[in-house]
Amino acid sequence: YRTQAEPAALLQRWYSLVREKRASRQDFLRALLKSFDINPSLKSSQVLYMAEILPLLTTEHKRKSLLSLEHLTAVLSTAGMQVIDLLSPSHLLAQLHDTRPLHNAPHQPPLSDFPTHSIDQETSNAPSSSAPLEMSHIDVAVMRSSITIGIVMLLKAHLKSLYGLSEEKCSKFVLGKKSAIGDKPAIRRHQLPITWTRLPYATTSLVQEHDLTAHRLTFIEVWNEDGVTAEPEDDDA
Repeated sequence: YRTQAEPAALLQRWYSLVREKRASRQDFLRALLKSFDINPSLKSSQVLYMAEILPLLTTEHKRKSLLSLEHLTAVLSTAGMQVIDLLSPSHLLAQLHDTRPLHNAPHQPPLSDFPTHSIDQETSNAPSSSAPLEMSHIDVAVMRSSITIGIVMLLKAHLKSLYGLSEEKCSKFVLGKKSAIGDKPAIRRHQLPITWTRLPYATTSLVQEHDLTAHRLTFIEVWNEDGVTAEPEDDDA
């Protein structure tokens, strides 16, 4: 779809069948948004696929984007905090001083409940010409979860920029309540697809030890930038 002058979502036809009725539209979106919950059965490529589709679904009002941003924020406030605590506890402690708990955040299963295994186990069935990596101390499940969280962070920033939604505007939206913000026309500021240059391992496999180290540093950098990136100007400011 990136080769098209105006990229279109592959699921747009399905979405067009349900978008006329609010309840059906929201159920469809919730089903898509579940892809961003930490789930060991989902591959990073599947999460990436949904992240590229979501911004391209056409909609008349901002409610779709606000609903999506609400869910992504909830994922970051739960599973995201767990991941950063495991990868860099000092960053989480510093951030907690300036973070207020988000209410009504959906429950995310603790990362400790996920099946974990080292890269040694993943490569145990590899050809004998490749020696097994001595990396039993690395929790691959956590690293994969960090890729999902990184995708969520970049997707959230992309949606906010695409529709001119600041964090303040997003926080005022409450699902199920009449909202003037949600009923405003959804006007895209550009037609550019989301890019993953800030998170290289979203599109590249984690194979070697240096891959894991590089991704960990990149993830922490993206996480730290999430709170200091300039907010988009509201269209209706």
